[in-house]
Amino acid sequence: MHRASSYINSEFPDKSELKPLSSTQARSLRYALNEDALSYIYSGAISLAEAITGTDNSAFSWSAVKAYYSTFYMLRALLALEGWAILYRGSKPFIAEARSGAEIRKSKGNTHEIVLETFSGKFPSHWLLSQEISSEQPLEWMRHRREEANYNRARFIEPDVPAPFKEIKSLGIRKAIGAYYADTYYAFDPDHSILAYPIATLRHTLDRLSTTTSFIAPDDARFISTLCKDKDGPIVTFSSLLAPR
Repeated sequence: MHRASSYINSEFPDKSELKPLSSTQARSLRYALNEDALSYIYSGAISLAEAITGTDNSAFSWSAVKAYYSTFYMLRALLALEGWAILYRGSKPFIAEARSGAEIRKSKGNTHEIVLETFSGKFPSHWLLSQEISSEQPLEWMRHRREEANYNRARFIEPDVPAPFKEIKSLGIRKAIGAYYADTYYAFDPDHSILAYPIATLRHTLDRLSTTTSFIAPDDARFISTLCKDKDGPIVTFSSLLAPR
């Protein structure tokens, strides 16, 4: 359940007029968005943990898909934390800002398109958009890696190693994750971006979450940490990312 969408639909039942938000509605929407953000972060962190573990197990196709999904969930969390809601009334998408007097406006496209376009449009100067990856806007680069794995090939590429994973496999997953944790430079390096960019996105999202005094519940963090592992066990560096700021 998306709390923000449920809240708006309870305030403005189906077919009723969508009015500008009152100050009380704006506060309630922001509270709902903060709750949604925690859910998106949880889903994104699980997706990233599975992408990392899958890479170690040479399951590159699904790892690329999950790395993209991790980025998508984190961007949706960042939008929520900044007060932007992507809502559905029936099957139709809307966007609303949790601000007194803000209008609830119609949108178009699927949820993925709306999230990526809204983040790029509202926050063009964000660090996550500060450089290109192989001459592409980074969100487009991540989307294209997902499409290569999901749509562009009739058969998964395994056991061959696709280009975005070759350097990671050469380094070893544990060493690679340690490098990405220590230096955000790798986020925009196409030899590393497939995992380094989602890790940087998780980090930025958790930093933003900390300003709300919220954090991932300890039990959730422990569970997610068990999913990110190699043959030697859980990757502690990834667990460190999830610790309260």
